[in-house]
Order: sequence, then structure tokens, then C-alpha cells
Amino acid sequence: MTPETLHRATLARLVRRAQRGDADAFERLARPCGPTLYRVAASCLHGHDADAADAVQNALIAAWRNIGSLREPRYFKT
Repeated sequence: MTPETLHRATLARLVRRAQRGDADAFERLARPCGPTLYRVAASCLHGHDADAADAVQNALIAAWRNIGSLREPRYFKT
């Protein structure tokens, strides 16, 4: 299930749980975004796989650390 297909109430509930420190909720939100994040990173980094993987990991760590500042759950993916 992708963030786009999650029901709005479910998405909001998962974001609120993640904001309270629930790593499982964050994983449910973030895991479906992985392939898209990787494609964008690989494109920007001209196909350097290891660098793209590092960029995705850094982006997800930053998202986890800053999930508390997300005001609109529907914008989680962006």
C-alpha cells in the first residue's frame, strides 16, 4: 500500500503515531516511498548505486527526526 492509497484518516493516524515516536508507524509510511526515493536519488547522482542508497538512508533519517514538524499528514510523501 502506498501513501497515496492510504485512507486519509489512516494516514493521519500513522503520522500522529510516528510523531509520538512509533517507529513501526513511520516504517509503514516510509517503506512504500523507498523505490521512488531511490529512483530520484539515482537520477540525481547519475546512477551511482551506493551514493543513491546513502542519499535515501539520509533522507529517511532526516524525515524520522523531523516528523514532528509535519503539520499536514497528506504531505508525508513530499
